[in-house]
Amino acid sequence: MNNLANVEEKIVGVLRDVVEDSDLTFENLRELGFLEIVVEAIDALTKLSEADYETYLSRVMPNPIALKVKIADMKDNMDLDRILYPTEQDYQRLEQYQMILPQLLTVLAKLSRATIH
Repeated sequence: MNNLANVEEKIVGVLRDVVEDSDLTFENLRELGFLEIVVEAIDALTKLSEADYETYLSRVMPNPIALKVKIADMKDNMDLDRILYPTEQDYQRLEQYQMILPQLLTVLAKLSRATIH
């Protein structure tokens, strides 16, 4: 997550799972003064229990901040050196991320080009 470029991305990187893993709501985040772009990115990154992974990614990809945070999170999770004894599940996740990451990077490049023009 250290590779995130600006304050909003770093805030989203830290809070990406807060609604999913606590009693906090998006409205609570707004009441606490978080910018709407931050709340929207956290919303895009929040996994809905009924959604499959493809649906989840389709919510992440249109949001540039959420997409950058997801890419940074995936890259962090792909570093198996951080795990003393990687399991089969860790290797399966790595394989899944190796297939998905290029797609996300392509979408990010397209979003970046669209923003420049």
